[in-house]
Amino acid sequence: MSPLVLLWEKIGIKAVTEYADYGNIQGLWRTGYDPNNENQWEDGTSTAGIFTAKFKAKYPSKSWDEMDGFYKRTGVKIWQLNPVIVEAAGRKAEWSSSFGQNVVSAILGLLALQRSLRSRLVLPDGTACYPRTSLPPMTIATEELNFDSKRQSYIRDHGRLCATHSFLPGPADEISTVSRGDFSSTQYEGSINFSAYRQGVLVAFDYRNSIIIHSKVENIFRADVTTIENVITAFRDGKIMPGSQLQRHDGGSNKGKGPAVGMEHLQEVLSFDQNAGLDYFFSLTRLDPYVNSPTGRSGWLNWLCATSPILSRCLELARRYVLQEKERIVVYVDTRWIQQLMFAAMKMAGFHTLTVRSADKPDAKVEAVRLFCDPASEAQVFIANINIMSMGVNLHTACCKGVLVNMHFDAKTILQIYGQLNRLGQKNAVKWHNLKIKNSFHDHQERVLLTEWSQQLSAETSLPDWISGALREVVLFELMKAYMKHPFNRYAWLVFHDRDGPKMEYYTQEVVKLGHACSALARLVMKTNRAQYWRENDGFLMVAMLEMTQDMSLGELETWLTCEEQVLRRNMEAKLERFITIVKWNEDKRQEAKVLKDQVEARKMQYQSDEFISPEDMGGESEHEDEAEELADEEFSFVGEE
Repeated sequence: MSPLVLLWEKIGIKAVTEYADYGNIQGLWRTGYDPNNENQWEDGTSTAGIFTAKFKAKYPSKSWDEMDGFYKRTGVKIWQLNPVIVEAAGRKAEWSSSFGQNVVSAILGLLALQRSLRSRLVLPDGTACYPRTSLPPMTIATEELNFDSKRQSYIRDHGRLCATHSFLPGPADEISTVSRGDFSSTQYEGSINFSAYRQGVLVAFDYRNSIIIHSKVENIFRADVTTIENVITAFRDGKIMPGSQLQRHDGGSNKGKGPAVGMEHLQEVLSFDQNAGLDYFFSLTRLDPYVNSPTGRSGWLNWLCATSPILSRCLELARRYVLQEKERIVVYVDTRWIQQLMFAAMKMAGFHTLTVRSADKPDAKVEAVRLFCDPASEAQVFIANINIMSMGVNLHTACCKGVLVNMHFDAKTILQIYGQLNRLGQKNAVKWHNLKIKNSFHDHQERVLLTEWSQQLSAETSLPDWISGALREVVLFELMKAYMKHPFNRYAWLVFHDRDGPKMEYYTQEVVKLGHACSALARLVMKTNRAQYWRENDGFLMVAMLEMTQDMSLGELETWLTCEEQVLRRNMEAKLERFITIVKWNEDKRQEAKVLKDQVEARKMQYQSDEFISPEDMGGESEHEDEAEELADEEFSFVGEE
C-alpha cells in the first residue's frame, strides 16, 4: 500500500468518489486554491471548489464534509493527500514532470518529507541532536580535458555517431528497456544500445580502443565465437582442457575451425600476461607488428597515457593525494575494460591498488572493501565499477577523495556515488573530481543526465509556481551548475540541441555566451517583482537571449556574472525586453520561438523520454551486467560492427 493510502486510513476519512470533474485538477495543489469558491486561474482555466454546496450536490459523499471539518480544525489541505484525487491528477497529467512540479512538490511540502540531516532530531532518551552539522562541506570539481588536435575531430564525430545510436525507442505502446539484466516493457522508457554506449565510453577514454572496437572478434582471438565462449568459460571455472579434449567435448562440430589454436592462444593470453593484460592490449593496437612492447614501468606508463587524457589526469591525482598528501583515493569507472586498464596503470605506477569485478565472488568483494577501509592495510587506491558499487558500500571511513572517470546517463546513480564518501561519520572535507573529455560522447551523456535531473529537481525544489516553462529550466540548470561547478550554464546545450539536433556543437563561443546569459537571467528573476511579465513572455525568452548575446562579447557576459544585482538589472533587463519585443514582431523569430517552446512542453509531458532511463536500468548493484550487455548486443546492431 502507498504511504498516502496508509495515511488516509490512519485519519479515518472515507474515500471520495473515483470520478469528479474538478476542472483544472492540478489547481487543487496551488497555494491560492480556495475550496469554498470557484477558482479562476490566469491561464484561463478554473478549478471547482470541492466544499461548495454545488460541488457536494453533484458528487455526494461524506468524505467532502469530513475533509472540510479536518481543514477547518487543522488548516491542513487534506484533500491534497487523498490517494484517489492524486491518482486522478496523475492520469490527467499523464504522470509528466508538470505533475511532479505542481502536485508532488506540494505533497512533499505538506508531509515535510524533505527533512535534511541538519534538522533537529530528538533521540529516544529525549536529547536533541543535529546529525549532519559536523559534516564538512563537499566539493565537486568538473574537469574538462581534451585530446591532442590531431584526434579531436575523430573523437567528436565518433561521439556524435554513438550518441545517435545510444537509445533505441520501440513502439509507443511497448518499448523494451534493459533492467538488471532482463527486458521489461514500459510506455515511456527507451532501451539502451549497450554496444553504442560502450563504444562511446571506451573511445572517449582512450583513442586506441577504436582499433579494437572495429576489429572482428575472430581476428582478435584467432578463433570462432563458439570456441571463444567455451574456452573462457572453461578457464574461468578452472577446467582448461587440451585442444583434442575440447574438440571431443564439442562433438567435433568445430573441427577444422582451429579450436585448439584459439584455446591455446586464449590460455596464453589469460595465463601468462605478466602486465595485467597490457601486453595483449599493446599487441592489438600497435600500428607496426614488429614493434616490441614497452619495458619497465615508466615505458608502460608513457605508452598508456599517450592517448588517454583521463588516465593521465587520474595518475596525477593519485600522485598528489596518495604520495604527497598521504591519503587514499577511490576511482569510479563505468566499464570492465576501463576498470582493467585503470587497475593496470595504477599497479604500474606503484600504487597498492584494490578492485572489485562483476565476476568476483561476494566474499572477495567484501574482503577488498574491508582491506581498503582497514587503516593498517597498505591499500592506497580502490578502483570501483559504477554498475556494481554505486550503492550499499561504505568507503567514507577510509578516504575523502574520489575521481569519477566516466559520465553517466542517470543522475541518481551519480549522487549515490558522491554519497559513498559524503555521509555521516566522514571527518574530512570530501572532494570529487569529475573527469570528462570535451567534444566527445561524454557531452551527450552529461546533457541527458542534466535534462533528466532537472525534471526531478522541478518537483523537489521550492521554486515559485510562476517560474515555469523555459525560465524554470534555466533556474534549475543554474542550480546544477553551482552544485557540479560547471564553467557555464548547460541549459545552452538544450537550446542548441532543440534547434540544431544531434550535430550541435557543445563548446562554441555562441554556446558559452548563451550559458552565461542564462546564469545572469536566473539571478535576475529570483528577485523580481515582475513575475507576470516573465510568465507571459516565457515562450520568447530563449530566442531573444540568442539575439541579445549575438553581438555581445564573452567578456561583457562574464562581467554580468560578477556585478551587483542592481547593475545587472539595469544593464540586462531593459536590453532583454527590447529583444523580446523584436522576436514577438518578427514572424521567422516567432516560429523559431515556437519550436523551442514545443520542446520545453514535450519535456514537461514526457518525464522519461526515449533518452531517459531509470536508476534500475543503468546503476545500482547488478550481478547481471554482463548478461544485460550481451543480450542488448544480440538484439541491436550498431554502425561499424559486423
